[in-house]
Amino acid sequence: MPKQLSDAEQAKADLDVVTIEDSDDIRSNFSVPTKGNNGSTISWEVTGGKDIATLGEGVNDKSRTVTVKRPAAGSDAVTVTLKAIAKYGTATETKTFTVTIQPMPAAEEKDEAYVWAFFTGEGVGGEKISLAASKGNDALDWNTLNNGTPLFTSEFGEKGLRDPFIMKSKDGDKFYMLATDLKIDGRAPLNGLNGFAGAQANGSKYIEIWKSDDLVNWSKQSHVKVSSDYAGNTWAPEAYYDEEIGKYVVYWASNLYDNTDENSRKQLTYNRMVYVTTDDFVNFSDPTVWIDVDRRGGAGSGSIDVTVQKVGDTYYRIYKDENTMSLRQEKSTDLTAAIGGAGVKNYADALKGSAWSEVATNIGKGQANGYGKTFTSGEGPSLFKANDGDVNGYQYYLFADQPSYHQGPNHYVPMATEDIASGQWTVIGNKMPEVNFPTNSDGGKPRHGTVLPVTRAQYQKVLEAYAPAVAVKSVDALSAETTVGVAPTLPETAHLTHADGSVSDVAVEWDAIDAASYAKTGTFTVKGVAQDDSRMPVEATVTVTGTDISGAVVTAEPNEFTADGAAKEPAVTVTLDGATLKEGADYTVAYTNNIEPGTATVTVTGAGKYSGTASATFTIKAGEPGSTLDKSKLQALVDKVKGYNKADYQSGWDAFAAALADAKQVLQSSTDQQEVDKALSRLQSAADKLVKKSGDSGKTDGKDDGTQKPAAKPGSALSNTGASVFGVGITAVILLAAAGAAYAFRKRRA
Repeated sequence: MPKQLSDAEQAKADLDVVTIEDSDDIRSNFSVPTKGNNGSTISWEVTGGKDIATLGEGVNDKSRTVTVKRPAAGSDAVTVTLKAIAKYGTATETKTFTVTIQPMPAAEEKDEAYVWAFFTGEGVGGEKISLAASKGNDALDWNTLNNGTPLFTSEFGEKGLRDPFIMKSKDGDKFYMLATDLKIDGRAPLNGLNGFAGAQANGSKYIEIWKSDDLVNWSKQSHVKVSSDYAGNTWAPEAYYDEEIGKYVVYWASNLYDNTDENSRKQLTYNRMVYVTTDDFVNFSDPTVWIDVDRRGGAGSGSIDVTVQKVGDTYYRIYKDENTMSLRQEKSTDLTAAIGGAGVKNYADALKGSAWSEVATNIGKGQANGYGKTFTSGEGPSLFKANDGDVNGYQYYLFADQPSYHQGPNHYVPMATEDIASGQWTVIGNKMPEVNFPTNSDGGKPRHGTVLPVTRAQYQKVLEAYAPAVAVKSVDALSAETTVGVAPTLPETAHLTHADGSVSDVAVEWDAIDAASYAKTGTFTVKGVAQDDSRMPVEATVTVTGTDISGAVVTAEPNEFTADGAAKEPAVTVTLDGATLKEGADYTVAYTNNIEPGTATVTVTGAGKYSGTASATFTIKAGEPGSTLDKSKLQALVDKVKGYNKADYQSGWDAFAAALADAKQVLQSSTDQQEVDKALSRLQSAADKLVKKSGDSGKTDGKDDGTQKPAAKPGSALSNTGASVFGVGITAVILLAAAGAAYAFRKRRA
């Protein structure tokens, strides 16, 4: 006889089996249990990291939700400590859990490709899940992955997988895949109900779930019960994150019965759409009926296969009306709002007073399907947003499964729209010939599944794992040269090295080039796409050269100076083939060795449509022995005021500009101290007489700028000590006169 466990042992046993899934890699809110397997009541506390995690109401009465605040992108992961307290009878046991909260992902790259999860029907290759990858940013052309061998098989339930749905988490750095637990091939009948009919009477109440961070490395399969015992089936589960309630909403189709005895079910009811909510795809709320419209008129008639997209504040959903076997579209700002109810038999009545409204019915019906037939009926719709840059130029796609029992090609038929709000969908099967479809190894093409937009990095990882001969590891550098004004000729091919080690030379389709890019010398890049199955982005660096000016004639005027401590910058004239070039537009100027006595150089460098360099030299002579020529104050004042802007002043500018030009000339050529001092005085006086335009310039002199004059410049007191300047000038005249007399005396003696 088994030993009776004590209260403490019961509580401990309950805690021993409690785990927190992905505890070392938490990227979302998560749930913790409040009921033990043996009946313990489990309460929880956050004991470490209370600023990161908080406890709240759970999605059901057997769990609580831990809401986490993820660190900012680029930050380190943080840990949170939780304590579980299990009470059983008079005993209390505790257990501590440490979880690691990962930082937010970096700003997400834009989506540039697609991944498709699908199954292909019944048979050897069917009722398993395959993945395909688009050929770059083209939702209408696909690569078969893994050599056509399905990647997912089921270990649980009916051991068949259908209707896979794949989605990104709300933060974009985790993926969830859901699938129907159903195997039609070889299914035993129930009370005369065969195949799909029987599967709606005693079908699975579970869905299958996988998780991944990269679409390649997946978790183990989770077999999770979400339907009640009154359900006869749990078909085509999909999910969408509802920002209003802060949870994922998972929805599917179920026939519901008035009893739980499956063996008593001899006639089907009709499919309702049902939903639950979840934080983490581990714990789920109790199911709630979402769409309840009795469309019977044929066995199993109801509503199935909802697919959802949110645009702005509006949710759009498309699903199958099993009475007409057609697709309909509705919209709402409340995702979980219900429509219909007991006794409601048409959608018009179901929508009355509801948050949902009708957008379109009979989507695609009557249009040529592109495969030699007409689109009459469809199911398993997959609604997804077209990527920016998708080569086909649509806003949204709608892929609808048209199986053979709906007079179709037994695979998806693509549709597209430029305006999802209009409900106007065009069948575009003619733009997606069957050769563009991925296939299983038995030749089966995609049936019910999901297309997911992904980034280039995510797409690349999928290709490397499942199509290494397609995935590109590296691209040899591409370049081109041209001259100003001439459109470059870009390389026709790119040399690619693939993940399997093979190489190929592939044609490139280049982006259009703006003529402004090659209107001047320099370099720019052009983007393109390799035209193989990888559609690998490539780029070429284009070097633009101009007319060579190395043969130009460069003239410096004047070309001789006397050293006085100031930099010498003679005016430059550049002529090439008889034409005079313009400084700034055609060339830039630089001076070297232009202060000390010796040979100085002026170098011009081509700009705009010119390239290369040319130069000229000029001479700087030593000054007379004993010379006391001092231009430092004039140089300082010129440097101070040369940045003044005419637009800032209402009067005095012409006199100032003339004085500044004169001062610059004196700096370059004068050997007369008196001339230097006069230029200094004249420039300071002209600067003092400038009157700024009205307005507050932000200066703190206490005056309105409308009458404000520039303050005296550092290094000069001329504006306040005019008498002193006059005295200095007289002294200079006397000294120069004396020097002249002495020189004349020496000359006479010679």
